[in-house]
Amino acid sequence: MITDAKLRQAIDETLASRKDDAEEFLAYAITDFAVERTDLLYVRDQYHSQLLDFSTTGGLLPLGHQHGPTKVAIAEQMNHYGPVGAPGQYLQRWQVEYAKALSYSLDCSPLKCPTRVFYTPDESTALRMARSVADHVSGKTPLVLDLVVPSVGLVEDKTRVAQQVADARSKGHPIIVNESITGFGRTGAPWGQHTWDIVPDITVIGGAGGGGFPFGAVVAPVEYFTEDLFEFWGPRRQAGNPAIMAAGYATLKAIDAPLLEHVKESSGGFAAGLRELQEQFPNLIYGIDGVGLLGFMKFHNDGDAMQFVHACWDRGLMLTPTMTDVITLTPPLIASELELRRGIDLMASACLEWMH
Repeated sequence: MITDAKLRQAIDETLASRKDDAEEFLAYAITDFAVERTDLLYVRDQYHSQLLDFSTTGGLLPLGHQHGPTKVAIAEQMNHYGPVGAPGQYLQRWQVEYAKALSYSLDCSPLKCPTRVFYTPDESTALRMARSVADHVSGKTPLVLDLVVPSVGLVEDKTRVAQQVADARSKGHPIIVNESITGFGRTGAPWGQHTWDIVPDITVIGGAGGGGFPFGAVVAPVEYFTEDLFEFWGPRRQAGNPAIMAAGYATLKAIDAPLLEHVKESSGGFAAGLRELQEQFPNLIYGIDGVGLLGFMKFHNDGDAMQFVHACWDRGLMLTPTMTDVITLTPPLIASELELRRGIDLMASACLEWMH
């Protein structure tokens, strides 16, 4: 970390024009934090300060920054070709390999429950398509399950979800599970639906599915993709980028049994550490929730939550900025128990300073 005042001033002066341009040309507000580079678990700012990252870009990077196999997959693919047409126009390796891997990871082998994968540019498009497909095929409004609700810091109760699914099935309503947050090992299982022990009709994938890049997909049985629906939606020209397909495939293949076991083992200590924070600082933190290595901290108001984010930044811990009273924690799944504990200790330090 650079501590020399003159050098820091020189860096600030160098970045001043960039900040001015950001304020003039960007449509959203930014902070003074300038990213210099990233390491596996850390982000470095313009002063070379190192911050342990418990945001991993909103959960888009479950394996941390600069994940070796993902970087290699992107580089190798770009050495061959970038975007060529829309999905389905040409036979491209990673569109096929990734679709196959996604289907098998969802326990949908061809002999068990034949499925197809439809790629979209992002998860919101995927969710809209899933609703449309389910309604068109069944004639009934689907039950859409978000197994966690970040904006309110809620992890859905398994018994309640099971009852919702049973009620919907009894009335012929299709079940859609949105795995954009709970997928890719975040809950300690390959997918949230495995943790909640439910079998949906349609799975929506986004978030980490693009290896850090925009990505969406709908995974559904063959009969859901009727010819008229396909003509209506058509291939999304911004979807299926081969480099993104390669990155997503590399990420999915790295979510293996040893990593999932590590997530399960380390999640207990992580959850216990968050509960300790709430017990020690009830005037700041009124609620804790989470599953696997996904945590939610609930503050008494929006201002306190964002102030806490900045206080943690000052101490070397990066958290996701929030517009609500809830902070979402998504540390890298590869973080050791020692590094997870360090993150908890940095949050405790921020709380202590705040209280005094």
